[in-house]
Amino acid sequence: SSVVRADEVLARYGGEEFAVVLAEVAAADALAAGERVRRAVAGHPFAFEGEAYSATVSVGVGVALPDDGCGTDGLIERADRNLYAAKQGGRNRVVG
Repeated sequence: SSVVRADEVLARYGGEEFAVVLAEVAAADALAAGERVRRAVAGHPFAFEGEAYSATVSVGVGVALPDDGCGTDGLIERADRNLYAAKQGGRNRVVG
């Protein structure tokens, strides 16, 4: 089974940053989706040239409400601010 569901969009956003877009999802469900991704990466055994590696993910969740006027840029700013907080808080966590 996939960590990102069929009705969600996953895209590379920057060098080491990815975005998952969820439509019409409550904040708690967006945080749960971030946690699904975080757990899947943390629990996955990675290997390169025969050497084992572990990886972690810091997740920043941004939520736009129907009438808050945040727009795309505001939504990205919210997620980015929360991503920074996740990294500053010790990494390998979800902040929203």
